[in-house]
Amino acid sequence: MMFFVLSGFLITYLLIKEKEKYGTISYRKFYTRRILRIWPVYYIVLFVGAFLVIYFSSQLWHSRNIYVTFLFYFLMVPNLVHNFGYKADVFGVLWSIGAEEQFYAFWPFIIKNSRIIIRSVLILLCLYLAMKFILTTQVQSSIKFHKWLHFVSFDYMAVGAIAAWLYHKKHRILSILYHPVTQAICWLFLLVSIFHEPIHIPILPSFDQNYHAVVYAIIILNVGTNPKTLVSLENSLCNFLGKLSYGIYAYHFIVLFILSLTVKDYLGYIESDLLKRAVMFALAIGGTVLVSYLSYTYVESWFLEKKEKFMLIRSSTTRASAENSEVFSDQIVVSSNLIVNNARLAEKSKPIDN
Repeated sequence: MMFFVLSGFLITYLLIKEKEKYGTISYRKFYTRRILRIWPVYYIVLFVGAFLVIYFSSQLWHSRNIYVTFLFYFLMVPNLVHNFGYKADVFGVLWSIGAEEQFYAFWPFIIKNSRIIIRSVLILLCLYLAMKFILTTQVQSSIKFHKWLHFVSFDYMAVGAIAAWLYHKKHRILSILYHPVTQAICWLFLLVSIFHEPIHIPILPSFDQNYHAVVYAIIILNVGTNPKTLVSLENSLCNFLGKLSYGIYAYHFIVLFILSLTVKDYLGYIESDLLKRAVMFALAIGGTVLVSYLSYTYVESWFLEKKEKFMLIRSSTTRASAENSEVFSDQIVVSSNLIVNNARLAEKSKPIDN
């Protein structure tokens, strides 16, 4: 969820600045930038993941109509196939990238053609939430329509967009959102949700995740834009991991799958379950960072150089903070996934069933 909120924040802020500076938004340059940044790693993970599952788990591949699943992923609508009960195993993590791409398909048009941007964003968000409420609480059907909305997640990205508008306008509400007490409450909310269980608010439970999105938007605003943030990610380690964050997110299931095949015979020699998990966690983290580094150095950087030609806005004053916000978000996503899957690997020592 934080991943989606952050995406809506960053993309909307850059689009607003481009429109402010040039009076318009270049669709061609926007989509070229997105393609050069997202597609190379996306399709590497898709094809490598498909190869691994076909070669090492052919029975699993056929049992889940995975050819249909692969087609959905190839066509950049991976988030929709989940609603048919299909699973993608090693490359399943890419579903969120599909949701982002679909958001990008119409969002530049909204920002470019809106005379009052915040009004357009709020209208779209309200319509989306109304549909979500109706489908979740009122519609009785064998088809769970609200699941489609969960895998689209436009409302979370819209929350991030509102945060971007507030920051761009230097809105007076920022004094409240930047307040140390507000920050402390939001961080406590996040930490409890991660390490204990997600906090649930009984008021309108169908919007439970939207409450979380608001909290995460406040955290992103502070980490990315507040000079007096309680938590600063301005350091060389975060800058390094920030460059690799997309790869860390995309490759980690492939690394886990390969580890499950290569080290399962050796884990049996370790009697302590705690030590097994520690070994798997270290190997998974180290392997994921290594693969991401190689990908960034020898693949992504070439495309990023091409992307530079199509960049119209360079937010130099917040660029480092934005990068650090991105790695913070992906570290949360990656850490939660790795903790769960490393524990399963250490206990079961078999290929991952996502």
